[in-house]
Amino acid sequence: MALAAIQGLNQLIDEKDIEIKKQALHIEQQANRMQAQEKMLSVPICSFQEIKVKKSLLLVTLSLLLLAATTHTSAQSSDRDNPIPLNSAEITGDLNEPDKESFYSLTAGPGTLTITVDVSANPESMAVLNFEILARNGATSLVCCHFAQGNGGGTGRDIATVKLAKRQTVILHTTNGPVGSGTFRIRLTGATLFTGTPSGADSSNDNTRERVAGGGERIHVPASGILHITLKNGTTQDVDLRLVSNITVRP
Repeated sequence: MALAAIQGLNQLIDEKDIEIKKQALHIEQQANRMQAQEKMLSVPICSFQEIKVKKSLLLVTLSLLLLAATTHTSAQSSDRDNPIPLNSAEITGDLNEPDKESFYSLTAGPGTLTITVDVSANPESMAVLNFEILARNGATSLVCCHFAQGNGGGTGRDIATVKLAKRQTVILHTTNGPVGSGTFRIRLTGATLFTGTPSGADSSNDNTRERVAGGGERIHVPASGILHITLKNGTTQDVDLRLVSNITVRP
């Protein structure tokens, strides 16, 4: 009997030991969960107002990036038969695509059209832009074989002029250099007319019309063309007659 009592006591001890181990494991698991919750609570939580501010800043940044991407380079066309109509006397862009061709159309004449091309090369590089003026058919060259070049972060300029006997559509054709990178700026001055001309501009086919001066004297001037005025101080002013509805001479 003594042996049986001893065996029963040992079994009871083993059962208690197992129960104690289970309780210790449960306590350890609870402690781990509490520690994880404390870590989560220690992470700063953004308020609703902070989230709105951050979202607004992100939208502003994206808008600025989009604006920069769309305004850095003027619209361009590589299709000779479908040139981009110009609505401004200035074109800007980059020279990062070797041998890239671009075609622009504009209305010019009668008179002198001046094309000024400036380039700026990136550091340790060169920038080249070739340009010419073509007739409306895209084949006949009116001004040929000009180019502006800048080297090693420097700048370059070339100026070309063409005299046009009548008002007509012409095409500006540019070609990037075969190597290098940088930026360019093209300015068109003189006898030019862009697509931004008000729709009320006279498009009559009459060669001349009468304009009444202030004193009642009738002045015969062309219905279209450029009125070129030279002042005594040497400065000049060009006026597109298609935009003029009345001429008044005041004493």
